[in-house]
Amino acid sequence: IRKLESQKIMATEQVKIQHYNNGMDYFEKDDYDGAIKEMEAVLKLDPGHKQAREYLQRSLAAKKNPMTYSKEIMDLYYQGIDFYVAGDYKKAIDVWNRILKLDPYNNLALKNIADAEKKLKELERLKKTK
Repeated sequence: IRKLESQKIMATEQVKIQHYNNGMDYFEKDDYDGAIKEMEAVLKLDPGHKQAREYLQRSLAAKKNPMTYSKEIMDLYYQGIDFYVAGDYKKAIDVWNRILKLDPYNNLALKNIADAEKKLKELERLKKTK
């Protein structure tokens, strides 16, 4: 009986890992519907799976229509854009991080922060080559 229980647990773990890996593949390809389906399957098998819950939330946020964001979030978003356009990437990142305090998986803020951080790294690299 113990061997049978052990085999069942191992099979469940393998299925969970497969769903999680499939979900991550979908997420990386910006196929958020596929990622949501796979992460939900993981959470049915393991409701406490933190990474699956995070990527489910990130996928749901990525599908969210920006027109549904609150006025406060949109005001911060455009304030960050103003700093970004002015070349003040650090202030832009600070403003967009304020969005993440209100909406931790806000796709607009996450993408813009990544872009601004890339610009800062490019500037640092250029300073070093001078």
